[in-house]
Amino acid sequence: MASTTPVPVRRLTRTHDGLTGVGGGIAEYVGIDPVWVRVGIIAGSLLTFPLLPIVYVAAWLIIPKKEVASPPPPHPSDARTAGEAHDAAVAMAQARAEVDAIDRVPPSGPMVR
Repeated sequence: MASTTPVPVRRLTRTHDGLTGVGGGIAEYVGIDPVWVRVGIIAGSLLTFPLLPIVYVAAWLIIPKKEVASPPPPHPSDARTAGEAHDAAVAMAQARAEVDAIDRVPPSGPMVR
């Protein structure tokens, strides 16, 4: 019996990087570095002006933006307890007091008059 595993559906979407996201979306869809797509778009625009710029603007208007999932809420175990927060605040205050004490020591040595 052959198992049927669902094949992930690839969709062409604009990414959130770059100026419009068209080059990044094409690169993600094809699976290459976005820099190569952007270089190709610039070179193609110079060589085929005004055809590729018109196609680029049309792609910008037609291709949908990629949906960005919101980050999951923090897990309760990730939060510091009140005791840990207090201990950290006390340690920071003690360290600051030590630094202030060092700053108040008058300089000494052969260079001081």
